[in-house]
Amino acid sequence: MKFLLFCTFILFTAFLAFISGSYALYTIFKSREIAIAIGLVYALMIFTLDRSIVSTTRKEKGRNWQQFMNALVRILKAAFIALVITMPLETKIFQSAIARQIAEENTIAAIKAHEKFVLLLEQENQKLETELKAEQQRRDVAYKESREENEGTNGTLKTGKGPVYAEKRQEFETRNSRFMEVERRINQQITKNRQKIQKLEADKDKQYQSIRQMRIQLASLSR
Repeated sequence: MKFLLFCTFILFTAFLAFISGSYALYTIFKSREIAIAIGLVYALMIFTLDRSIVSTTRKEKGRNWQQFMNALVRILKAAFIALVITMPLETKIFQSAIARQIAEENTIAAIKAHEKFVLLLEQENQKLETELKAEQQRRDVAYKESREENEGTNGTLKTGKGPVYAEKRQEFETRNSRFMEVERRINQQITKNRQKIQKLEADKDKQYQSIRQMRIQLASLSR
């Protein structure tokens, strides 16, 4: 009766190893033939290890450290068997939770990438606005100089539209044309960047909503 019980435990352990191993391999190869074939080899290996543990589980005469080492080997074998049997089944049981957790981590990574991109776009807009203000200041300075030259309050201190005024007026016209061109280009780029930022912010809100939904589902699974 004792040996029959031992035999039943060994066979049952090998059967569980076959089921869990075959399932784990099927999830990888998506082939029943390969999963069953390798699952049988896997079950045979577990059967051999389990039989070795059972057959050597008897008190041996000798030193205490020898008995301790033998017991340690048996414990390690038993732990290995438990690990290889339970891991595939545990993966299946928590498959949906693991998938949602991975999806949440990927979503968080995408949100961080979006936030970084938004920051870069905002920094670019600030640089463009600074460039536009500098160009406007140069135009305003040229206008002021031409006006003061015409009024006789600066420059040659002679009123009227003389040659110096004509030169300064030409400088202002050049600066003004340059400013209008830069203003058009920069405003277009800033508008495009702001549209991109709005789209990224909308995508980020959707991703946050997705994360909240996944956490609610994970919480419901853990109850």
